[in-house]
Amino acid sequence: RSGALWFPSTNALAAAILAAAMGVGFFFFWQTPRHQLNKPVQMKPEAQPISVLRDDATVSEQPTITKVSKPPAGISRPRPKLPVVAQTDVPRAIATPRATATPRATLQIEIDHHFIDAHASVWVDNNLVYAHALRGDRKRRGLIFQKVEGHQFEAITVPAGKHDLRVRIQSPTDSYDESKTMADAMIGSNESMLRIVCRKKPEELQVSLQ
Repeated sequence: RSGALWFPSTNALAAAILAAAMGVGFFFFWQTPRHQLNKPVQMKPEAQPISVLRDDATVSEQPTITKVSKPPAGISRPRPKLPVVAQTDVPRAIATPRATATPRATLQIEIDHHFIDAHASVWVDNNLVYAHALRGDRKRRGLIFQKVEGHQFEAITVPAGKHDLRVRIQSPTDSYDESKTMADAMIGSNESMLRIVCRKKPEELQVSLQ
């Protein structure tokens, strides 16, 4: 009997606790305002990508690619300007005075000699300006006596002004070799005559400028 009595009492106690819990639940339900029961449930917003702020600028996680457009055909890009060098920095060429041309003059050379075969040379300031062979002709005077006479004439061009003139006559056949020098001989700007006379004696070589 004791066991039969324990089971009914236990059931009664559990029923009493359940009834009390339900009563508390109904109490709180009636105490809750009606506008809170009808309020829709808000969903949490999705997580947004995180951006990093650097120097007051927002940097996106993905890099930004900028496309560079090509210039149209026929249009060239401007070239960088080169620095202009001032004219004062450029060395100027020093003007050199032009050498004035020395005037030329005509020198007539006239030679009188008595050689069958000889050679004449003329220098102007140690520059050989005339070299020529001399030829003479035999001329009869009387039945036995013969004389050789020769005459040479030629004109050359030389610088005008004062010069040192030198004349040399050579004849190996007649054993003749003589020279004469004229210092500071003035050759005019027009025409001058250099006269050379060869005598039979070696000391009689005459040279004159007219």
